[in-house]
Amino acid sequence: MRNLVLGCVVLTLAACAPPAAVNTSAQRTTGTLTVGFVDSLSGALAGAGQDMRDGLILWLDQNRNQMAGRDVRLLIEDDHGSTETGVQVTKRLVEQAEADLVIGPLAGNVGVALGQYVTTTEVPLVYPIPTSDIFVHKSYPNVFPVTGTAPQFNAPLGKWASDNGHRRVATICSDYAFGQQVCGGFVSEYTGELVRQLWPPLGSSDFAPFISQLRQLDVDAVFVGLIGADSVKFLKAWRDFGMTGHAKLLGSDPSFDQAVLRGVGAQAIGLVSIGHFAEGRESPATQEFSTAFRARFKKIPSYYAASGYLAADWTARTLAANGGKVSEAGEFVRKMRAISYPDSVFGPIRVDQRGQPIYSVYVREVKAGPDNKPWNTVIATIPDVGATGTKSYAEYLSNPIFSREYQGGSQ
Repeated sequence: MRNLVLGCVVLTLAACAPPAAVNTSAQRTTGTLTVGFVDSLSGALAGAGQDMRDGLILWLDQNRNQMAGRDVRLLIEDDHGSTETGVQVTKRLVEQAEADLVIGPLAGNVGVALGQYVTTTEVPLVYPIPTSDIFVHKSYPNVFPVTGTAPQFNAPLGKWASDNGHRRVATICSDYAFGQQVCGGFVSEYTGELVRQLWPPLGSSDFAPFISQLRQLDVDAVFVGLIGADSVKFLKAWRDFGMTGHAKLLGSDPSFDQAVLRGVGAQAIGLVSIGHFAEGRESPATQEFSTAFRARFKKIPSYYAASGYLAADWTARTLAANGGKVSEAGEFVRKMRAISYPDSVFGPIRVDQRGQPIYSVYVREVKAGPDNKPWNTVIATIPDVGATGTKSYAEYLSNPIFSREYQGGSQ
């Protein structure tokens, strides 16, 4: 692919403008557009990160490696899921490579750190993956959260679980910002009895102690807020320890995502989860993307892949609406907020008055898909889910940001 740079960029130590200086290249309407891409391409989140990268690459492939008529120079950096590394590589992209804009990251903790950093620059951050609740509570004028927040897309499952007779529930969620907020979203709308919350560290190697604790609980459902390899290991341990049928597993948007299903196989059939992306959704936008992704990468797309794809598309649409230039970061983000989609790989999307995206959310069931491989199909659609769910902004913002200490609901 023309002008595509895969892997970390080798940069010189030449002097460069301070981060707060105006990036004059951002005012250009022609010439090469330098796009920095920060992603978790190694460690526990590697599979998800590689999918997000592949989704972005697919969009560039389909659009001749151009955005708004400008050739794209894509510079990819691996943050290893680390906030420190994430800031380092992003500063390198902005201050040395003079990126016009940055797309990324994946990990929620890295996203908060990058959001804080880009406020000192004139470079917009296009954030593809559901982000920290902090982006609802605080203003980050240089950041556009393409697919909303972690609590936003898990809260509807809490209500669905209550409405479908799950009276006693336990949760198991990764013990870092994203996992805590995924869990908080579910708990905030669950009206039954929350029996226990378990918090395995991200990258846990052994889920046996957590399975042992769940075995002792009298619950009819377990909400799973794990990600990537952790979710694969949990599902394997659940089966190996004879827990199938002990309680209904209800997954967060990443827990039973395609990036996980590939490692589980046919054993995943019947799993239920929530998400704003379902690769088996019967929509031309979703199915055309799914078919193209399978042809290009020989795998069914995950929501990480769809997020990378949508981030690229939304960026390109904004550039076209802005005459091909990035301009001042805050202005570019305001232009992004004016974009809406009657349909997309995710479904319909619009942005509210505070700059937060509103999506349809799907209750999903894993069924046999293309080549008899498991994929998520839609069993219920919940339209118009915004950042604050069923609450007003005033009510929502009166509560703390979701964390291990604050989970909302009747904890």
